[in-house]
Parts: sequence; structure tokens; C-alpha cells
Amino acid sequence: MRRRGVAAWAALAVLAAAPGAADGLGERTLLRGFPPFVGRSTAEVASLRGPGLRVFEQPLLTTADVRLRASLVTLSSGRTLLVNPPGATREAVSLLCPPSGAPSDLVVCNNAVDHTLWVGGWRQALPRARVWAVEPEEGGDAALVVEDDAGIPSPALDEEMRAELDAAVLDVQPFFREVVLFHRPSRTLLATDAVWRAKSARFNNVVSSVGWDVIFQLRRRDDGRGGLDRLSYPYPWYVGLTPSARERTARAVRRFVEAVSAFDFVRVVPAHLDVIDDELDGGPGAAKRLFTGAFDYITR
Repeated sequence: MRRRGVAAWAALAVLAAAPGAADGLGERTLLRGFPPFVGRSTAEVASLRGPGLRVFEQPLLTTADVRLRASLVTLSSGRTLLVNPPGATREAVSLLCPPSGAPSDLVVCNNAVDHTLWVGGWRQALPRARVWAVEPEEGGDAALVVEDDAGIPSPALDEEMRAELDAAVLDVQPFFREVVLFHRPSRTLLATDAVWRAKSARFNNVVSSVGWDVIFQLRRRDDGRGGLDRLSYPYPWYVGLTPSARERTARAVRRFVEAVSAFDFVRVVPAHLDVIDDELDGGPGAAKRLFTGAFDYITR
């Protein structure tokens, strides 16, 4: 089955159109047109560099406020993985394909359209690279996920990848399917849309995107401008499913949270919005507590 994550794309469009959201989340609301590579600069986030890990950012729908993050993971063998590829601009290709070695693998960890959209450009830039996708029909050369006879998904990393990466599958059809990667050398959890984190002077919360239905609450600020007040999930989408489908989704989320809880991470780098970090968010265990706590409304 094809699960394109269209709802995720629609949610991003809502945020891009939000007028003057506060604290840098939406001060600039110029919507970028298509093709999606036009006018998008790419830069490394030096503060997120770790052993064998480099993280890069590129604007997604707006000039700067909603970002798309990609990661270069270099294994001890020298093999380089491009995780969650961004738009294949000339600048991005130059930065993400260093002279020391271009990525041999493109790892697309989510089947939402804002992540699969960029694969074609990278196939042209890196024709020899192997594309890993969460579902075979998503255009990949290798399956990032396999299912057992009961339809329960599990990660399908190869032996060389498993030596330095752990993985967990968040399968919440028909919304999206995602694989999060735990990079053990840097103790970093690489995610895409599993959670959204918004941190500002006025609010700070982490929400599970599994709860999207009404995710953005806009309010009038004291100065009369519109703004993004907070991320919320008052009406989780899965309540509209049949009881059996709802329970199946809840079981899938519980399996995911249990798997992620076993990873010893100190930082979460999501594809969009703000990073979660032990050092910045309250000390040891904060990143794991905030990430797994975003799913409490389903797992409790």
C-alpha cells in the first residue's frame, strides 16, 4: 500500500501560510514555489556535528522558518549515508558530496511527500547511490522496513549499518511510516516527522505528529499580529478510525516508544522545527523524556 503522508504536507502548508508567527517561527511567510529546489540555500549546523555525523539545513516552504534537515553519517568503514536528503541544489550537492567521498546510500526515512519529493534530484546527482525507502514502491532500491507474517514492521538495516545504527519503525497508516535512526557514536536520534518541537519565549512543547488533526492554534498577539501560539493535538486523527484500527495504531505506537526507550540518546534531531537536547533541556535524560512523552496520550 502506498502511504504518502499527504496530511503532513498539508500541515506544513498551514504553517507556511501562518501570518507573522512569533519568535522566528513565521516572521517571514514568503512561500517558495516549485520546483522545490529554487532559492533554497543549504548550510551545515556546526553545533550538531558529532563523531561520524554532520547535519545540514535547508528552508522547506518558507524563507527560513520551517527547515528541512539532512544528515551525513560516516560509518567507521568509510561508507557514507545521506539520511533524509534535502533538495538537490548545486550548493547542496557540493556540500553533501565532499571530495573525501560522495554518499553511497540515500536513506529516505519517511514516506511523506516532503521527504520523498527530493529523491529524483539525488538520483541524477548520485546515479550509483543505493536508495533505501520505507516501502518498496516508494522508488527505493532497498527496503528500509520489512514486515512479518502478521504485518508488523521492523527495520531492515544491513550488517554494516547495524554496527553503528539502531532503528525503530513508527507505522501509523494511513498517516505515514517512519524509521528513526539512533546513531550510537554521537548518541543522536535522527527523526523526520515523528515529533514536532516548538520552543520560544512564549511556549515550549513537544508533540507527536501522530496526533495531528488540529495541530496549529493561532491567536492574536498583544500587538495585534497573528502568531503561532503553540502546537497541540486536541483531536487526534486516529479517533476517527474503527476500534480495531485504533487499537492496532496504539499497539504500533507502543512498540515504537518501547524500542526508542532502549536507545541511549542525548539529542533528537527532527527534520523540522527545534532540536531536543539534554544539555539545553534540563540535563541527563531530558531528550528521551521529551521525545517519548510526546506519545503519552496514546501509550498511557
